[in-house]
Amino acid sequence: MDTQGMQDLEKLFAGVEVPNTGSDIVKEPIPETSKPPVQEIPVPPTPPTPPAPPTPPVEPEVQKVVEADVVPTPSVVPEQAQVVTQQPIPNVQVPNIQVPNIQAPVTPVAPVQTVPTSSLGYNSSTMQATSLSPSKVPDNFKIDLPEESKQALRDVGADVGEIGMKVSRIPIEKYRGSISKIDRISFITTSVVPVKYHYIEERKSSIVCFRGKCCSMCGNPTVRYLFPIAVYQTDAEGTVVGGKLTLMALSAGEDLYKSIMTINKGSMSFGGIDHVDLLVTCTDETYQKLSLVQAGPAIWRQYQPMANFLAETYQRDGDKIYMAVARKVDEDSFMKMIGNEASVSVPGIPQGQEGVPYDLSKYFNTPS
Repeated sequence: MDTQGMQDLEKLFAGVEVPNTGSDIVKEPIPETSKPPVQEIPVPPTPPTPPAPPTPPVEPEVQKVVEADVVPTPSVVPEQAQVVTQQPIPNVQVPNIQVPNIQAPVTPVAPVQTVPTSSLGYNSSTMQATSLSPSKVPDNFKIDLPEESKQALRDVGADVGEIGMKVSRIPIEKYRGSISKIDRISFITTSVVPVKYHYIEERKSSIVCFRGKCCSMCGNPTVRYLFPIAVYQTDAEGTVVGGKLTLMALSAGEDLYKSIMTINKGSMSFGGIDHVDLLVTCTDETYQKLSLVQAGPAIWRQYQPMANFLAETYQRDGDKIYMAVARKVDEDSFMKMIGNEASVSVPGIPQGQEGVPYDLSKYFNTPS
């Protein structure tokens, strides 16, 4: 087929639509017909609008949603709350400062913390508790002075003890037996302190003999033998019932002194009378008629603190043991007590010059 005839045929069938029979001829116009769809797609101007939503205008909308989520968060609420609270504060601030809410805690806290640790003073012994919560104090809680404070009291002449403690006006008190009670005692030394004294009837008191006008006016002095003894805390039968121990002075006349010497000899196998305890019975409280019986080894020797107490107390006050039976005066004080400065001679006693008696020591010799 020549090309010229083909071209004429194409012109002849240019306006005729050929059905799609699946042949090769149909396939050839497809590229021609495909052009119109391609041209139709860009024709409408609306297709560019769909891509506009994913464009940047959509992103600000997402950001707005995020901002809307942030708005109800607590970050904005405290700002409003602060504005609300800041408004009443200026009006209520003054009364809140003066209300006891601030002063009440401060007042009790300061004394509670300072009283136990601060030194004693005029204002430290008072505590004002207005808002303390009650709390039970343990039964074993005890308030006491430290040992250095107790020693300071002793240094000035005072003392500290438990209820029931008795204090004598003299350093070492005189022991007195009772007919209704048996006591347990112990001699703490074999040393004896003989004291010669006069009884002044006008004053109902005794004075230590000073070997002067006291003898010429009052006669021969009376002799008492003083022994430092430990007196235990016992019941009526003489059984030790407590840890109380008292240093006292046993005043012995001639008869009791002889009994003590006998007991001392009989207790040599234990180490002497200062190594045993004795039970004391009294048959006459007025004249102190006492009887002593051995009661076994000395308890105080089994406990070093007891021994230390007895030793320290006697070393400190032993030079004043005479005060258990008499007080010391000079001649001028004695004459004022008598109320008569004239010298009085006592019959039966040889007198020396100026009313002073001769040496009377032979009358007061201590038995060996």
